[in-house]
Amino acid sequence: LVYDTSPQLGGNLDVNTKNINFGDSSGSSDDRLNFGADTDLSIYHNGTNNIISSNTSGKQLILAANSEVRLTGTVTRVMDENNTETCAVFQPDGAVELYHNNIKKFDTITTGIRVHGDEGGTAQIHFAADEGDDNPDYWRIIGETSGPILNFQSYNSGNWTNNLRLTGDQGCELYYNNGVKFQTTSNGATLAGDLTISDKIIHDGDTDTAVRFPTTDTIAFETAGTERMRVAGVTSFGNTNTNTYYGADDWQPKFQVLDTQGFSILRS
Repeated sequence: LVYDTSPQLGGNLDVNTKNINFGDSSGSSDDRLNFGADTDLSIYHNGTNNIISSNTSGKQLILAANSEVRLTGTVTRVMDENNTETCAVFQPDGAVELYHNNIKKFDTITTGIRVHGDEGGTAQIHFAADEGDDNPDYWRIIGETSGPILNFQSYNSGNWTNNLRLTGDQGCELYYNNGVKFQTTSNGATLAGDLTISDKIIHDGDTDTAVRFPTTDTIAFETAGTERMRVAGVTSFGNTNTNTYYGADDWQPKFQVLDTQGFSILRS
């Protein structure tokens, strides 16, 4: 076999409990196991790395019927065809990293996951419902670069518009049609527009004190769980405890303040 440059087998090769040994390959002409008519697949060791090299445009398939496929190593890294750009990194007892155009966009950490932006760029999470075939299907969450700002946006109108905007150590903003309607401040909150209440406003820590809207065109004031004053219609005042009401055309007082027993202590 040493002097035969084209040896052939007449049957299967039985290694008889021995090995087939290859030395370090210094090029395509030595110490490689080649497959395919045009050397489409080569397996070899170059003195440093173990290499499985494909020289075809066909797919590289690992077929495992009814069995598990494992890739093991201290770090498993998926690279591009030129072995210059990282696509994914898997670290045992550590992070899983996903890349886009050789820039890390996603990784796992001990407490969960992280989404990364480019240097100087935003970090974004996009959602596409219903196969993403209409503008209303799209939403996104953005970590802004202009400060500690987290923004929730929709694409319903064909443009990204704000719905909720959070600023670290400052507050939050609620939007309607891309306009701020509610904003928290250092002193409380600011409301732009109307506030709709179905029944009543209750004093924090004192549920027996409230401002109620019991019926149409009516506002009532309660303390200690009892209604103390009611304003109904345009110019009428009264108290439900005594069933007395006063209007602009009545000869009786137009306004009165009642004590806890329902007796008048101030009239006008």
